Amino acid sequence: MNVCIKNIYSMSKYSSLELITEKSVGMNNEITGCGILDYEFEDSVKNRYQYTNFYPGIIIVTSFLYAKDNEFLLMDAIKTMINQKCSGLVNKNVYQLEISSNIIKYANKNNFPIFIMRDQSILFQDFIFDIHKLIEKHASTSYFGKKIEYTLNNDDNGKSIIETLQELNPFLETVFIAVYFRFKKLPKETEIFGIVNELNDKLVFSEKDSIVYYKKGFLLVHSATLFENLNIDDILKNYESVLVDLANDFYISVSDVCHDIKFFGKAVNEAFYTSLLAQDNKVYCKYGDLGTFKLVITCKNCFDFEKFSQQFTDKLVEHDLEFGTEFLETALSYILSNGDLEECSLKMNVHINTIRYRLNNLSKVLNYNIFNKSDYEQISIAIKIHYFKIKHDEFERLYGLKLQNHYIM
Repeated sequence: MNVCIKNIYSMSKYSSLELITEKSVGMNNEITGCGILDYEFEDSVKNRYQYTNFYPGIIIVTSFLYAKDNEFLLMDAIKTMINQKCSGLVNKNVYQLEISSNIIKYANKNNFPIFIMRDQSILFQDFIFDIHKLIEKHASTSYFGKKIEYTLNNDDNGKSIIETLQELNPFLETVFIAVYFRFKKLPKETEIFGIVNELNDKLVFSEKDSIVYYKKGFLLVHSATLFENLNIDDILKNYESVLVDLANDFYISVSDVCHDIKFFGKAVNEAFYTSLLAQDNKVYCKYGDLGTFKLVITCKNCFDFEKFSQQFTDKLVEHDLEFGTEFLETALSYILSNGDLEECSLKMNVHINTIRYRLNNLSKVLNYNIFNKSDYEQISIAIKIHYFKIKHDEFERLYGLKLQNHYIM
């Protein structure tokens, strides 16, 4: 992801910027830096500096001081900036110079946005600093997500993970939780950075917290020297109202508390894989509440587990295809309802007697009685393995991301 004109234009601090070129012009132009147009077009030095001080991707801020007595010099400046492939121009128009219609037409034609800075209290150095911080922050957001993923899959002793985390945030403490935010609906790539900024404002409460763009979602690392209470709900109490709001757009999942940076990968994987099982009726889903799903996630790549699951699910699939029944769906709903017939009935919008009838019949197909505790346990694990595989494959398909095979340790 790269910072583009749109990211600056949407910053509340610079809402006073007035776009005088057409609305769509240059909004996706990449920004690589920011500089001041000052003396570069003065007749005595222009041939020396105007081709070295401007470079592709830079956004220019200026008051056009050198042109205050000759507005005809403005077109030359615009043409040169466009030839140098600059990304755009911000004019703090203290001298009330007129940007002619010809200049605007030329800029529109060349996809070069021009803004007027109406807020005279904004200093050039502040604008330049904010742009460079924006670029730096944006780069680190993408960079660290990729680096974390790489270290989780290629580090055997935890050394590179520790180095990565120190680079990410030297103030991270050794006690932490990982919170993963998975989009319910993927945004456009150009919108990601705006969301990063928003989440930083809402979720990063101290220098001990960090958030990165990770696996088409966001990973929050919340750390402390020592949590007063190890209960996840208590730890997240300060985030409560924010999480309720974010739950409209994200599946939110939380790892167990981790006490050693070396096991950072464990916490990340707990949070991420729990998100695949998150449900809409919960603000967030905790790894600690997954029960036997923990076993399923840990052994998700185990051939024997999949084989065990298939001896149950294949029979139900074949029966459903041949007779038009809904045995597999009913079994899944019943298992996800923790064996509660009434909850299963509500989830499927089917009378409870119909659910009971189906479960009795699918028990005959399986030759296992789902109402028997011992048999239920085996059917439950088999169905959960099947369900997790579906959610795992669904993620890869929808998000276009091949998941690595690292384990939760």
